[in-house]
Amino acid sequence: MTIWKNSYFKYTFWALVIADIFFFWTHTLPKFESIFFIIACLGLFYLMFKKIEFAIYIPILELVVGSQGHLMDLYLGSYTLSFRTAIFSLAFLAGLIYLFKNKRFDFLKTPYFKIFIAFLFLLTWGTTLALIYKRPLLNIFLDLNGYLFILILPIFYQIIRDKKILKNLLYLFWGATLFFCFKTILSFYIFSHHFSGVNLTILYEWLRDSRIGEITMVNNNFFRIFFQSQIYILISLIINFCLLVFKKHILEKKDYYLLIGLIILNLTTLIISFSRSYWVGLAVFLFFLFIWLLIKKYRFLIILKAYFKFIGLIILSGLFVFLLVKIPYTDAKLDDLFARRLMSGEAASNSRLELLPHMLEKIKAQPVFGYGLAQEITYLSQDPRNKNPKNPDGTVTTYSFEWGWLNIWIKFGILGLGVYLYLILKIIIDSVKLAMNNWPKTQTILMIGLALGLISLATVHIFSPYLDHPLGLGFVIISIAILNKTKIKK
Repeated sequence: MTIWKNSYFKYTFWALVIADIFFFWTHTLPKFESIFFIIACLGLFYLMFKKIEFAIYIPILELVVGSQGHLMDLYLGSYTLSFRTAIFSLAFLAGLIYLFKNKRFDFLKTPYFKIFIAFLFLLTWGTTLALIYKRPLLNIFLDLNGYLFILILPIFYQIIRDKKILKNLLYLFWGATLFFCFKTILSFYIFSHHFSGVNLTILYEWLRDSRIGEITMVNNNFFRIFFQSQIYILISLIINFCLLVFKKHILEKKDYYLLIGLIILNLTTLIISFSRSYWVGLAVFLFFLFIWLLIKKYRFLIILKAYFKFIGLIILSGLFVFLLVKIPYTDAKLDDLFARRLMSGEAASNSRLELLPHMLEKIKAQPVFGYGLAQEITYLSQDPRNKNPKNPDGTVTTYSFEWGWLNIWIKFGILGLGVYLYLILKIIIDSVKLAMNNWPKTQTILMIGLALGLISLATVHIFSPYLDHPLGLGFVIISIAILNKTKIKK
């Protein structure tokens, strides 16, 4: 595989380092942000137009590192155009030009086309109900906006037309997740040590204002670094470990050690994210990996070695976190921190539990057809971010819910939930069927990695919404495109 020699892997990593410096610089010069935004978009559209593969590469890279999509913003009166929305629109436009210019519409022949149409019908249904109930148009648009990334599916499907693009996409993904691991770990290290000469306020404001994620003080010497795009670190870990387990004997020595290093960085990032949703997703992956090993009739000793290897990598990652905190020395007690995280609640998770009975009550009242987009729920929260002197009783009214699958049920009814679950299950089943043949070739190992990644993503979505957002939909779309092209090659 020669990962370490691949130009797409190396150039992606360094390009993202340079881009991040540029985004930080843009944040410090807000008066020029609009100019930088337009120049960057024009440059990226030129790349997409000249080489259509970039209409896939650039949106995927933005998802992996952009979290909520606001690496830069363009302010148009009362409306804010996010960098993600701009990239999606440009990729969609470049893709449409490519499709009609070349008269290629293969997606119409795929079995996923009917599900795609059903998905669009659900969005139309949810929007129609919201309009009937006279909900604010801005709220309807903002709620709908998370699902609109699905529109790019036919374009991705058509552009991913050969093995070379699939291979390049994998190396791009490795380069991007490596960069994001370093960004997370470096942020953790800097905030945990309060280095003199480092302006933590500017760094915090940049990460907050660009909505990369949350930086929360756990104690004076330990910060939780949670970035929404870390879901791709979880997926990267799953793919990397599958390759390590099933391709160990034919990997080049440098690739083997590079995969080991990538997995340690992946695990380190997930540990310091302090996200129990990610940890549950990881546990579910390990369970279904065990099921797959049994299905393929691997010997018990091989299975045992694989899981001992994973435990060893977790220990190494935990040691790395310990060194990050203790060098230079701090008095943070990591065992106590992680024990409390595993055993006790926190404001955000308690607020999630406070919301749950209200969501179940809504579903019970109208389970079949749902309420449409921008359906609000009012509840009382003890979260200090909600309960404060300005809001002493902690009243919260929102249409954005943490419980992902219940959110879909409330807004689109049981039919909408059924369509989405059917889509996820079909991708998983088709991937497993394909992986059953010609096992363990690299392509089929990647197929089982995609299936296990999607299972973990669907699990995380129970607690934290991803599949109603470009971050989750992006992985669903790329999985469909890869799966169907791999079928054709078979």
